Amino acid sequence: MTQQQPNLRRSMRIVRRYKGIVGGFAFLGLVAGVGYAYLNPPQQTSSALVILPTPKPNIQTDTLIAESAPVLTAALPKIGHGMTLTALHQGITATDATGNVISVNATDKTASEAEDDANAVAASFLSFIGSANSPVGAVAGRVFVPASTATSGGAVKQFILYGPIGLVAGLLIGFIVALRKDRGDRRLRTRDEIANSIGVPVLAAVEADQPGDAQAWLRLLAEYQPDAVQAWTLRTTLARLRSVSGGAGAGQNAGSGNGAGGPGRTAIAVISPAADPAALAIGPQLAVFASSLGIPTALIVCAQAPGEANTTLRAAAAAWSPASAAQANTLRVIAASDADLQGGLPGAALTVIVTTVDDAAPQVSEAVRAHATVLAVSPRVATPDQLARIAASAADAGGNVVGIMVANPEPDDATTGFAPAMGRQPRVLPTRMNGTTRAPRGNGAVATMREERR
Repeated sequence: MTQQQPNLRRSMRIVRRYKGIVGGFAFLGLVAGVGYAYLNPPQQTSSALVILPTPKPNIQTDTLIAESAPVLTAALPKIGHGMTLTALHQGITATDATGNVISVNATDKTASEAEDDANAVAASFLSFIGSANSPVGAVAGRVFVPASTATSGGAVKQFILYGPIGLVAGLLIGFIVALRKDRGDRRLRTRDEIANSIGVPVLAAVEADQPGDAQAWLRLLAEYQPDAVQAWTLRTTLARLRSVSGGAGAGQNAGSGNGAGGPGRTAIAVISPAADPAALAIGPQLAVFASSLGIPTALIVCAQAPGEANTTLRAAAAAWSPASAAQANTLRVIAASDADLQGGLPGAALTVIVTTVDDAAPQVSEAVRAHATVLAVSPRVATPDQLARIAASAADAGGNVVGIMVANPEPDDATTGFAPAMGRQPRVLPTRMNGTTRAPRGNGAVATMREERR
């Protein structure tokens, strides 16, 4: 997998790709923030007013005395509810209300506790300054207004504060988890990654259906009509594949005994992972499109290929009937076993053989031989190792892997896969055919470019 430097566009792509993870953590963060606000309601504040006999120029000294340790220590026995000196010191403030009125303010968890704190400290303060130990001389004061009501910062403000904080924290954690998961995900995503993984170019990227049952496959075979862009993509891909077949020599890649040889006839094998139903649809779509151009086409579904999607396609092939008179003249759909394939292919101008292989241990049947072999895969399905094993199995079965077709490319994939870094001159690997070992003719991509230059 290509390692890209993080940027805003890639970050947004990761968020969209793992939106379930990011959204889940964001929701948990919001719940945690709201829960914290609920379990930790805003503290209550209450005030007791103490009036002294006459206005005093040193009233600030009296406010400091009201907050002093001796006053607070003497107030503790009257407060109760587990209050400590440190906690009381943090919750008590004394301010100069007027020249001879001091406001003793107490903050605590509940209204009653805040009121008890303020009244106890106010009483302790009056007792202290009225004694002979008072640093400002004995002063006779009284509680002018006892603490009886309390106010808070507002529960709504608490939820408004901690809810968004939890949401943002959840989003951040979710993004970090998604980023780590993304970096550890070796599945191929872009066309360049797919092409470079095995050094084979991407011939085309097409939008592919994902039929879920035999009836859906039958509708695809009867009604598939690509839009203008997809039609042009399929048309150029067919031209390239048929040029590879013509350049290789009819029958040389496919084998003389399979019935595919002969001037003007092309056999194409489309191999996809069994767990990739969208990629499996590429072969049928290619065959239906070719028949719509008036090319006599045979679509062969390998009956012994693995995967649920291939099973439903095989059932559709067995039940298929032409949707129109024109299609009856240009398209045949056949479910064939390995023995059927060994016996020969239909004498159509174009034969598309569709088969799937197990992702973990791919095994392409030697009966699946064609002029050109194409691997079909969707983004984020196969790892480089899996795709390489599929390509190697196809080569061992005698296939000439000329390219890759990507099903449903990701919308933000701006790569093409036309020029893989490893695909300029790959090492020639031996392949087995009819029980013997031979070297393949070479890179199908190179043959295609040579043919196009002619």
